[in-house]
Amino acid sequence: DVLAEAKIPTVGWLMDDPFHGDGALAQICAAFSHIYAVDGSWTDIIHLSTGKPTQMLACGADFTSTHPVLLPDVPKKFHTDIAFVGTSYHRQAPGLMRKVLLESVADQDLAIWGDESWRDVSTRIAPKYRGGPLGSAETNLAYNGAKIAANIHHPQFRAGTSLRTFAIAAAGAFQLIDWRPRLDEFYEPGVEIATYRSPEEFREMALRYLRDALPASITDSA
Repeated sequence: DVLAEAKIPTVGWLMDDPFHGDGALAQICAAFSHIYAVDGSWTDIIHLSTGKPTQMLACGADFTSTHPVLLPDVPKKFHTDIAFVGTSYHRQAPGLMRKVLLESVADQDLAIWGDESWRDVSTRIAPKYRGGPLGSAETNLAYNGAKIAANIHHPQFRAGTSLRTFAIAAAGAFQLIDWRPRLDEFYEPGVEIATYRSPEEFREMALRYLRDALPASITDSA
């Protein structure tokens, strides 16, 4: 209010859907002179409710904290076939998708870092929890220590992608990501990223890429 009264231009860059959750973020949107949102599906409703210019502006990655690390330099505790770093949203609707997808590969060498509620999600998930939450540097090590970095969007992302997508790419890691419209504006599917649209496809692709990642001598002998 003070800035508006002084007629000082202000810019808001929203990382979350302001109309998701308790609405606290939506209440302050109108205070900004110009609003950016990381997801394209939020812009129309933000503009409708505030009358302020609103545009999509995707995230990026900070190369000082997110960058490739050679596997021998990654601590052993971060070595795994499939890694997921993120919130469980246990007993919340957004957590259901993460539970179903990660359970589909729970029989593999899966490691999960995040809040301790991961221990309570299911009996299949609990043994895969390795601790956390992680800071930026440790998250980068988790991505570099994994053969596959699992990327699962929060349901609020409907036309775009989250910070995690850019962070995994900046780490030089291989990621499997659930498809979202407009994702192909930033990455070329099948070339720069691999996408999936169901738990069955997630598991199928994870197993295929893990198999393809093995040395030729191992696959030949198998």
